Amino acid sequence: MSALREKLRQVQRLRSLEQNTLDATSAELSFAESALQRIRSEQDSLEKQIRDLTLLHTQPSITELQQLMCFGVQLQERLAAIGQDVDKAIEVRDEVLARVIQQKSKVRGLETFIDRLRVDIDIAHERIQSAEADDRYLQARKGN
Repeated sequence: MSALREKLRQVQRLRSLEQNTLDATSAELSFAESALQRIRSEQDSLEKQIRDLTLLHTQPSITELQQLMCFGVQLQERLAAIGQDVDKAIEVRDEVLARVIQQKSKVRGLETFIDRLRVDIDIAHERIQSAEADDRYLQARKGN
């Protein structure tokens, strides 16, 4: 029975370490999601600026149109770069999410194993108590 209890303590320590890893990975996931949200917000802002450029309500001069076109091209280039940043951020988030899911499975598996060890310990304890009760009964019968 002491071997079972030692095994239980070892598995509980391992579960604690895996839970800490899960917590750290979950924090990393949160960071990746907030970074993705920030990049998407910047992307939305640039898209709005581009839309605003195309909705001119005045008659601009040729020089102003050239400046607007240059600015629009710069915005488009920046938007394309942000699109790549979004793709990278999604890739990072998905990779971290996969690690979180894997880590949750590990922790759940260890929790199930801990529960099973506890049941085994209880069963072993009941067997010992039953054997001791049988011994006491037999000793009492011998005495009579």
